[in-house]
Amino acid sequence: MDSKNPSRGPHQLPAGRHGLDRGYVVANQRTRILDATALVASSTGYDQMNVEAVIAAAGVSRRTFYDLYANKEDAFLASYEQIAHGLRTAIADACGAGQSIADRAEAALTAAMTYLAQDPAAADVYLVQARAAGAQASDRLDADMRSLAASVDGWGQTLPKRSRPPAVMGVTLVGGVAEAARLRLAAGQPQELLSLVPDMLYLLLLPYAGDTDANAARARARRRVGRL
Repeated sequence: MDSKNPSRGPHQLPAGRHGLDRGYVVANQRTRILDATALVASSTGYDQMNVEAVIAAAGVSRRTFYDLYANKEDAFLASYEQIAHGLRTAIADACGAGQSIADRAEAALTAAMTYLAQDPAAADVYLVQARAAGAQASDRLDADMRSLAASVDGWGQTLPKRSRPPAVMGVTLVGGVAEAARLRLAAGQPQELLSLVPDMLYLLLLPYAGDTDANAARARARRRVGRL
């Protein structure tokens, strides 16, 4: 909180003349608006979200909001993309070159569940509110799901042709993982997302590695999750 103005939050810039670079100011305002959009959308639902609530939560003026975003959908789409980019980056950073399929799958799941658990509002925007926010948001979520599914389907290309799972396997598995995470969030248990990783890992690996290897990977993942 600003000691000179106790009504201002720590995320807000100093009032009046402050000499800060314009680019920094705009970036700060964007971040505050996008974070506030996620919080409001998650707490009220996208349908009930309004610009006034976002402005209040972000600590910006109405003019500032409309200088940056056309309406609540525009802000929501930008907030969704910020969250999706963070999730994609977390997964990519966790998956190193040369890892086995099992190691890549566990690393990706652990990174994704950790990212979602750390910010339940962002997770709700990504997994729930995007479906309520109109065609553009839903299409973006679909594109993200297809991209993740394509990565999973790529594992099948390492198998003999006759052993490859059906083409729909990747999207089915990714959809199942997303739904399991959504249900934990809906139950108000974001802290439990990491506990899902071992069983999610088993289900992801089963069609590609078989029961023995998938079970072994699940056991290793359980030991690692227990140490977190």
